[in-house]
Amino acid sequence: MMHTKLHKILNEGLVPLSIILFLIGILIISPQHASAQSSDKQARAFYFVAEDAYENKRYDEAYRALKRAEALRGKTDGRFLGLEIKILYAQKKDQQAQRLIERFYDYEAPQDILRDVAKIQLEIEERIEKKKKAEARRIAAKRRADEERRQREAERKRREDERKQKEAERKRKQQEELKRQHEAALKRLQEADMAEATAVRRSGNNPIGVILSDADGKIKVLHAFNGDAANKSGMKSRDHILEVNGQKISSIEDFWAQLRKKDKARIKVRRLNSKRNGYKTKTIRINIKKAQKKIAAEKARLGVKFYTVRGYRVIINYVNPNSIASAAGIQPGDYIDTIDGTPISSNAQLLSLIRAVPSGGTSIYSIDRFGEKIDISVTF
Repeated sequence: MMHTKLHKILNEGLVPLSIILFLIGILIISPQHASAQSSDKQARAFYFVAEDAYENKRYDEAYRALKRAEALRGKTDGRFLGLEIKILYAQKKDQQAQRLIERFYDYEAPQDILRDVAKIQLEIEERIEKKKKAEARRIAAKRRADEERRQREAERKRREDERKQKEAERKRKQQEELKRQHEAALKRLQEADMAEATAVRRSGNNPIGVILSDADGKIKVLHAFNGDAANKSGMKSRDHILEVNGQKISSIEDFWAQLRKKDKARIKVRRLNSKRNGYKTKTIRINIKKAQKKIAAEKARLGVKFYTVRGYRVIINYVNPNSIASAAGIQPGDYIDTIDGTPISSNAQLLSLIRAVPSGGTSIYSIDRFGEKIDISVTF
C-alpha cells in the first residue's frame, strides 16, 4: 500500500525529489534498526541470565548464557569479558581465565568489574604459583621415590644375586652330598656283594643248601634254600649254629668239617622265640649222605644253583662238579652280570636264557668274581 502511494505521488509530481528519497531511506532502514534493537535486548537478557546463574554457582549455565549474549551482540566488551573471567575462575580454569585477563584491560569496564578482575588476577597468579610449587614438590618427591625405588631394586637384585649364589652353593653341596651318599651306598653294596660272595665261597659246594655268615662273630644261617635238605629238615635263615653232633662250633670252616665226618648230622641251633620275646634251642637232624645223592642226581642243564641278592643280582651258590658250568670254570660266589650282553637281574631271567641256547650252542657269561670282571664261554 505504501509503495503504491509513493508511486502515485511521483507520477503526479506533488512532492519534491529530495523528500521522496528521504522517505525511501526511512522505509529501508527502519526494519534493520528494529532487528538490531531486538538482538540487543536479547543479548542483555542472556547477560542477566548469565549473571544470575553465576551468582547461584551454576557456572556451566552461566557460561552458555554469556556466550549466547555475545553471539547476539556480535562483539564483546569489558563487562562481558569480566563476567567470563569470573566464571572461568570459579570453574578453576586458570589458564583460560589468565588469557582473557590479558585481553580484558584493552576494554573499558565498570570499577566494580575492574576490582573483581584484579582480585581474580592476583588469586590466579597465587594459585598458579602454588601449583608450580606443588608441581616442583611432586617432581622432587617423584625423583626421591624413583631414587628410593632404584635403591630398593638394586638392593633386591643384590639380595636375589646373593640368594642365587647361596642356592647354587646349596645345590653344589647337595650334589656333593648326594654323590658322597651314592658312592658310600655303592661302596656298601660292593662290600655287601663281596660279603655275600665270600659267605657262598666259604660255604662251599655243600649238599644241604645253606649259606653261613660270621659277620657279627656268631655262626648264623644267612640262607636256607627252599627244597634243599637243611630247609626241609627245619633250618631257617637267622638260626644261630651252636653245635654239630655235640661239638661246639667256633667257625664256618669248623661247621663244614664236623658235617663231613658223618653221614648224618645233629645240628643244635638257637632261634628267636617270637611268642615269648626270647630265644629257644632246637636240634635239627639232616641225612648228609641222602642229600649228597639227591643233589648229584639232579639233571640241571647248566649244573648250578643260584639265587637273587637284593632283588637284582644273581649269584651262583652251588656248581655240580660234573656239569657244563664246572667245565667252563664257573665257581660258587660268582655273580652272573650278563649273558651274551643281556643284563641278568632275576632267577627266572637266567633260567630263560639257559633254556634258550640250543644243544651245541655257546653263550658268553660275564662274571663278577670278587670285583674282577671275567668273560666265560659256556658250550651246551
